[in-house]
Amino acid sequence: MPQYASASATEHDLLERLMWACEHADAEAIIELLSPNARWSMPPYPWWFDGLDAVARSLREGLGDNNPGEWRVVQVRANRQPGCAAYVRRWDDDTYRAFALSVIRIEGNAIAEVTGFHDPHLFAAFGLPPNL
Repeated sequence: MPQYASASATEHDLLERLMWACEHADAEAIIELLSPNARWSMPPYPWWFDGLDAVARSLREGLGDNNPGEWRVVQVRANRQPGCAAYVRRWDDDTYRAFALSVIRIEGNAIAEVTGFHDPHLFAAFGLPPNL
């Protein structure tokens, strides 16, 4: 984690666990990392999930039967906050393509908020390729 050396041990641990859970499409593992008052939004879509129950339902739906493919996730930092860039290889594709760039806010020892920007063009601003 050299380029993110300013991250606290808690940030690093939560982000690593989140990235693992995302790559494995493990909604339950993601839910375990969230605070009881967690929020999740996905600009530019008008989706805002407020509270652990609402976020959990969304994750279970999106990573369950509606999971679009296999995932790869890389670490980023945005506005001094930890985050990750997710690439998805859809079931009918052979390439991992930029999907969303998520910024997380941590309170205490849990993830309090995730803002997942669903705009593949943002990846270039972080020096990330559009495809893996």
